[in-house]
Amino acid sequence: METNEAKEVAGFSCPKCGAPGITLQTAQCPNCHVLFKAAKDIPFDPRTEISADARHIASRIVTHLWILSVLLPVILGLLYALLKSR
Repeated sequence: METNEAKEVAGFSCPKCGAPGITLQTAQCPNCHVLFKAAKDIPFDPRTEISADARHIASRIVTHLWILSVLLPVILGLLYALLKSR
């Protein structure tokens, strides 16, 4: 019977050759013999969590896109209306 640690990593596959079924007990790929760190050594799960750096960069991108697509056309429209009325 599998332990809890083995169930946590069930479905983990080798990034080099794609072989499935790597658990904490078998921390080595059976096909290409690559050694892996234990799942507890990984600071976050890249499949479900987003790093703080990625959140910061995404926030900056969204802010700049909002400025370009919403604020800039509004300001240009107001300037055009003011200059045309003179």
